[in-house]
Amino acid sequence: LNVHTRYLHEGILDYGERLCATFAEPLSSVLFVCTGSEANDQALRLVRHCTGGEGIICTDMTYHGNTSAVDEISPLFRGGKSATPRV
Repeated sequence: LNVHTRYLHEGILDYGERLCATFAEPLSSVLFVCTGSEANDQALRLVRHCTGGEGIICTDMTYHGNTSAVDEISPLFRGGKSATPRV
């Protein structure tokens, strides 16, 4: 359970609006997350949804996070091998 109020701050909302204003209309929303793990997990979901693809390129000896989706692709704790052939 992560209970916080960081997204209730007006500065976050203002930043999101300013950021979205710099992009074309199809890119009109922003998703704030708490950690790099969540950011990588959401990036995987977005790319898979937009492309329909499953393949991923990731760097070795780099921590990508601890969510199930990210752990599946990261070769860090598997001796340079990922858990899936899609990497």
